[in-house]
Amino acid sequence: MEAREVANHVDDLLMEQGEYVPVELLLRLGQLAYSDYEAWRRAALPTLAGALQDSPERIAGLLEDAAAHCRGLGLEAQCRSFAPWKTAVDTDALHLAHADALADLLATGYRPVPERAQMDLFFDTRGTVLENRLREELATCDGEASQSLLAKLTEQRPDHPALEAFGALVDGVFMPANPPQSAGDYLHHIDTSLEPYATDCLGADARDYLAPHWRTLGGMLEGMRFDRRLPRLHRSYSAARLGYWEEVRGAVEATPGWWRQPVLIERLWGAAEHLREPQLIRRCMCLLCWDHPTHAAAVLSGTPSLAAAYRMFTELDEFLETTDFPAWHALRYRQCLPDVAADNQDAVRIAAVVNALITAASRAPGGTEEISQRRALQEACPALFRQYMT
Repeated sequence: MEAREVANHVDDLLMEQGEYVPVELLLRLGQLAYSDYEAWRRAALPTLAGALQDSPERIAGLLEDAAAHCRGLGLEAQCRSFAPWKTAVDTDALHLAHADALADLLATGYRPVPERAQMDLFFDTRGTVLENRLREELATCDGEASQSLLAKLTEQRPDHPALEAFGALVDGVFMPANPPQSAGDYLHHIDTSLEPYATDCLGADARDYLAPHWRTLGGMLEGMRFDRRLPRLHRSYSAARLGYWEEVRGAVEATPGWWRQPVLIERLWGAAEHLREPQLIRRCMCLLCWDHPTHAAAVLSGTPSLAAAYRMFTELDEFLETTDFPAWHALRYRQCLPDVAADNQDAVRIAAVVNALITAASRAPGGTEEISQRRALQEACPALFRQYMT
């Protein structure tokens, strides 16, 4: 992945969470499955590095690019340790990696330098310690400890600006055991109260705080039919929020006519990216580009495996439509397109011509069969033919 793409993802994390945490970047890029992260936080894995998808060298390079971008923004480095969750075996701290250099990269996050107001240092320190402990307990969803710390913080800092938010988050710890009766009501509460407060107060730890809510909501959505007017009330959405990509794939593919719903294709595409299934990625690319090109343009620009190629496509001297991207990509990288039953029959017809040309060129480059297939492509789509020839 190019340094520019890494920087873009870091910028997104800074905007969403107010800080950059390496683990969050790896989860976002599909280098770490959330289920593996959960197992590590429960002390079921010896190191986090052992669960990463790429080699230690490539992961280190990615994290070095991210750190360099943060330093260029003037952000403050912060070293972070990870304690095991309460359900884990008794151990002091979790290990990020055996190699010290990689462990340091995984532990070092960045955030903006705080602008501290002038106040009584002792008073400020007491409040800060309580607030930090409360955040830690909320992230591990320890209800009793969170309640106790909130009471102490309220007593010592009755004017604390985040008391309302912390109160809602403490109440939310107990909600998965007694959720609202309606899945729609539960999602609305997560949207309007829990997630905004968790993002503001917990930063990157918001993911761990919200995980029990997404799991409970997913159970409520089990078997619920997809409604395009309420696309998030579907098991694929709650599973995606958890990073349970096999569940996302299963939920989408079990939905009748999923290939006609752009939001479901997009979710399946995201799952395929994280599961590293290139054929499924290409199938989703074709379905979205051919039948839902407006939706596809936004997805392509943020897709790890195709973002660089799509940027190259949009910078061509000759303008091509989004519907042409799969064929252009296939011709450029000499990869036949999958057999997809899309509604856009013109695109399907051109794909067949493109596949025939790629196959002919692989058999005998410059031979009579390839020349014949070139003519067929020129007739089917002159613009793609010109791109192929250049």
